[in-house]
Amino acid sequence: MEKKRKRRTGLKILIIFVLIIAILMFFLSSIIKWYVENNGEKIIGRKISITELHINYLKFSVSAKGFVLYEKDAKQTFLGFDEMVIDMDPWRLLKNQYAFSEIKLVNPMLTVVADEKGFNFDDIIEHLSEEEEPEEENSDTIKYLVKNLSISGGHIRYEDKTIHSVTELKNLGLNIPEIAWDNSRSDLGIEFEMGENGKVSLAGTIDQAKAKYEVKAKTENIDISPFKSYFNDYVDAGSITGNLYSDIKIAGSLTNLMNIEITGKAGVNNLMITDPTMIPFLSADKVHLELESIDLWRENYDISQMLIENPKINTTMSSKGANYDIVLAPYWADTIPDPNDTVEMHYSVQELTVVNGNIAYADYTLNRPFLLDISQLNFTMRDYTDLATRVPMEFTMNLNDQGKLSGKATVNMYTLETFYLEAILRDLDMVFLSPYSEYYLARPILKGTFNYDCSIYLTPAAMESENHIRILDLDMGKKTKDTTAYKVPIGLALYVLKDRNDVIDFDLPVSGDPSDPKFKVRKIIWKTLEEFLIKTAAAPFNAIGNAVGGNPEKIKQINFEWLQDSLNTEQRQNLEKIAGFIKKKGELAFVFTQTTDPDTEKALIAVYETKLMYLRALKPDADFNSLKQEANEMIDNTSEFLTYLGLGADADNNSIRKACMTKYTPEKAQSRLNQLLALRENLIKAYFAENKVPVEAYSFKTVDFRNLPDEMKTPKFTIDVTLR
Repeated sequence: MEKKRKRRTGLKILIIFVLIIAILMFFLSSIIKWYVENNGEKIIGRKISITELHINYLKFSVSAKGFVLYEKDAKQTFLGFDEMVIDMDPWRLLKNQYAFSEIKLVNPMLTVVADEKGFNFDDIIEHLSEEEEPEEENSDTIKYLVKNLSISGGHIRYEDKTIHSVTELKNLGLNIPEIAWDNSRSDLGIEFEMGENGKVSLAGTIDQAKAKYEVKAKTENIDISPFKSYFNDYVDAGSITGNLYSDIKIAGSLTNLMNIEITGKAGVNNLMITDPTMIPFLSADKVHLELESIDLWRENYDISQMLIENPKINTTMSSKGANYDIVLAPYWADTIPDPNDTVEMHYSVQELTVVNGNIAYADYTLNRPFLLDISQLNFTMRDYTDLATRVPMEFTMNLNDQGKLSGKATVNMYTLETFYLEAILRDLDMVFLSPYSEYYLARPILKGTFNYDCSIYLTPAAMESENHIRILDLDMGKKTKDTTAYKVPIGLALYVLKDRNDVIDFDLPVSGDPSDPKFKVRKIIWKTLEEFLIKTAAAPFNAIGNAVGGNPEKIKQINFEWLQDSLNTEQRQNLEKIAGFIKKKGELAFVFTQTTDPDTEKALIAVYETKLMYLRALKPDADFNSLKQEANEMIDNTSEFLTYLGLGADADNNSIRKACMTKYTPEKAQSRLNQLLALRENLIKAYFAENKVPVEAYSFKTVDFRNLPDEMKTPKFTIDVTLR
């Protein structure tokens, strides 16, 4: 009986124990839920709440619903999910394996915030680090097996307050069929949405044996505007918008996360960059890249093709500078190399193509705006590398829908300051250049067609440019009141340059020193043009000589002999050339200024007239014309004439002239000089009248003979050219 009683007692105890265990197992979920919710701050340092927690002892599964891990303020959600299911395979524990037949996470939500102090989860890491105790070293490999790992409906929000950027991943889906400690390869798939229409899909394999992975990534319509802040080190933009697409393969190392190589293709549709004031700066329908190899670890960027379709650039010049200098200021400023950076960046582009580009250029630095539209810009560049010394380029474009510009160039990418350019411009309407002509020349352009051939060779130490300019039917308006203009006789210069067909054709070499801080290409060109026009206006006879085939030095002045009172053959030939040029250039006026040394010529007049007096006295019946001829041929120091003057045989020319001036008198010599000067003027007038040259095309100017410089004290006409 005693044994039976003991057995009954033992059975009762067993039943009670089982019942206790059952009750505990029944309420275990609630107990764990209560414990976690009430000890969350002790466990992880944050408040935790769970709506439901269930343990299925038959299936060896755990499910939780409505899990929330709060932020430090215990109000906002840091991490949460609607449901999590974990199915275990307990029998593998007998083999010291951690096996899961399924891990499923439904609608997880995570918010990550970064600021100057760090991340919003730093306190969790710090708390867990404090709770951890040093583990004994265990050389045994942890054996694990996870099947059917999945995430659905995930939502990740990342906010970087340091750059004011927010990125959201929506409808995140993850699927890993199997991953195990002894698997050499594992597959995974990830999908999620970004923005309103963006989609991302990833399909990859992990090779644990080789510690490598490979991922094929496809993206569609990813809005790049949330990433604008990440470009602040390169551009100062008001906004950056566009839709990213890609089809790339990413290969990397599990042991070195920066050892990544990317191949495939990627690009941006509908790219738009605005300046800080939100005015459009750069746009393109498409920017497409064919990636041969992008090695992030070694910083090698090799692109087989880069295609830019329908780009548009708005470029402005103002008193504040160029808008591209403002937009690219962060990039220009980042020129100091990091001494700790031992990796050199290398890049190459086998071919860069721009199709149907447009550039709108506006210059507000002038007295009125200058506007230029460049359209149908097509550009090709090949074999572009960071160390290439000769990168070939070709381009064509239209200027204001009329002028056609084409050319080719080679650029040294190693220095970026050495290049050679050849360009040809045809049939450009010059009216649009009027703001520049008014600013620099104070004359508007009313009409004209511009043709231009140029070559430019630039090095860091020198710029040499050859420019051939051909202008058809140029007409400039009346002088404006622009105070910025150079003092250039533009009307005369351009008129002189025109040929009989109203064509201006000339070469304009330009040079400068790029190392000079004051070096500015535009100012150098206009300064060179100014000097050329001034030189042309100041020396129009070079153009006249070229037009009529005469010596410019002989055309710009008509020289006379002392006492000459008729035109010789050479003088007639020079006047003939001038008359011919006046007929071709009807708007030109020639001004003749007569000079002589009055003292010398009056003295010579006195000597001549005294000789006539002597000969008349000697030969009273002789013909007067014969006496004049004899007087011209008579030597001044003959003994008979010296005796007539009351001078000795040793008298010099000065003594002879003084003696003659005494006999003829200075008053008579002056009167005779005036007659001679008038006669010479009339000789030219008579010649022009004979050759039917309009009287308004020429005039005569008198000067004060008393203060003439020595170089002008010769009998001659100096000729100036003006517009009528």
